[in-house]
Amino acid sequence: MANTSKVDLVGVGLNATDTVIPLPRFPVAGSKVEFGAAKILPGGQTASTVVACQQWGLSTRYIGKIGDDSAADLHRAEFDRTGVEAHLLGVPNCASQQSFILIDPEGERTVLHRHDDALSLHPSELNRE
Repeated sequence: MANTSKVDLVGVGLNATDTVIPLPRFPVAGSKVEFGAAKILPGGQTASTVVACQQWGLSTRYIGKIGDDSAADLHRAEFDRTGVEAHLLGVPNCASQQSFILIDPEGERTVLHRHDDALSLHPSELNRE
């Protein structure tokens, strides 16, 4: 990390690409349920928190790992768009974490996710400065 400027908030976490799918009813086993629309959004609890804090006026930095796929491009673009200073460690030949979030009419979420262990961030990969 070349930039060691002070910021209000540093988040170290995991990026996830969320596909949010509102459903008219939750499917029972072996059934089909038609849905109207799905949104693909950059996510991850820490990444989302850092972006929110940036939008609320704090200066922020985010450190995380991403794969080498189109989801990584989505995350880079979102951090750039929101002004977050992002330090993203790319993992070659690895898919970024992905979540499918099913939302029933009452707002209850069911999350299906895929995570490659190569995306885990280890203390030895961080530069404290």
